[in-house]
Amino acid sequence: RTLTDKLELVFEGEYVGYARYARDAKYSQQLGTVTLGLRWAPFAAPAPGRGAVQYNLAAIHLKAGVGVAHLIRTPYDEWVGGVQQGKWGVAATASIGWMPIQFGNSSLGFEVTGMAMLRDNARYGIASNLLLRTELF
Repeated sequence: RTLTDKLELVFEGEYVGYARYARDAKYSQQLGTVTLGLRWAPFAAPAPGRGAVQYNLAAIHLKAGVGVAHLIRTPYDEWVGGVQQGKWGVAATASIGWMPIQFGNSSLGFEVTGMAMLRDNARYGIASNLLLRTELF
């Protein structure tokens, strides 16, 4: 939902799987988040018309959100069983992105996202790597 020509309200779900769990190398971590937040794109250009492609090399955005998170841990050597489920907490996400290719209301580019879950006065963080991101609305 567009609030201004540079600011949008975003509702997102993100998931990072099989990240290394630093405290026990036998386990991986998966973190899923559902957040509501804001995206600020200071150099945004109006969307091109239907079927048109536009290149905007200055299409950088910053994004932050809060919501709910779920964390599980899975042993690397087991597909079934051994899963440590059930940690739910408050999610916080922040990202910076570059979406230079725009077509209609959609765009294609890269984004670096950091995700964290806050629970029991502790922070469980998993930072995503550089992602190829497609936005389809």
